[in-house]
Amino acid sequence: MKYANDRLAFLLKQEVITPLAYDITLQIIQQLQINTPSRHEAAEMMLTHLAMVVTRIEQNEALPLPAPGIEEEVKSSPYYSQAKEMFEAIQANLPYVLPTQEHGFIMAHLANYLAQVDTKEG
Repeated sequence: MKYANDRLAFLLKQEVITPLAYDITLQIIQQLQINTPSRHEAAEMMLTHLAMVVTRIEQNEALPLPAPGIEEEVKSSPYYSQAKEMFEAIQANLPYVLPTQEHGFIMAHLANYLAQVDTKEG
């Protein structure tokens, strides 16, 4: 978790994310027990994207549309069920509902993270 904390602290210091995004993302890391003792590309992408989503919502910025087919790709992943559980836990930690256009992006990052963790453990 140290690497994830350091990554988020760097983004906060560079004013890429807001203090609220930093706090919420740290809470999610702890709740989901995302352990990244060293650099883990999929975890880094997932956590960075999540913190950026919170920042964009907080600052009322326009959110991008998901890439076509991303939701279908995630639904066909063997990690879909786990990713959905994690997504629901993330949503439960946020003070607002995630916009629909972010669901596919976050689910894709979660499924990718789970696949990489499974590959490293297996």
